[in-house]
Amino acid sequence: MSRGREKNIKSKDALKAKMEEQEIEEEMPIEEMAEDAHTKIDALIELLVKKGIITEEEFEKSYDSFFEEE
Repeated sequence: MSRGREKNIKSKDALKAKMEEQEIEEEMPIEEMAEDAHTKIDALIELLVKKGIITEEEFEKSYDSFFEEE
């Protein structure tokens, strides 16, 4: 099998898996979706801090500013 065809098959498999994942998410209760989103955001913030893109203090200041402006 050629490399291009193999890559195309892997892409189709990845797309199919993603579609199946989305179908599962559609069946997920709202509370569970919210918890999942919260976990992903926590992981993203942790990664940004770990890579030195932002500091914990910068994030906290930005987060707090959302509540001050209301």
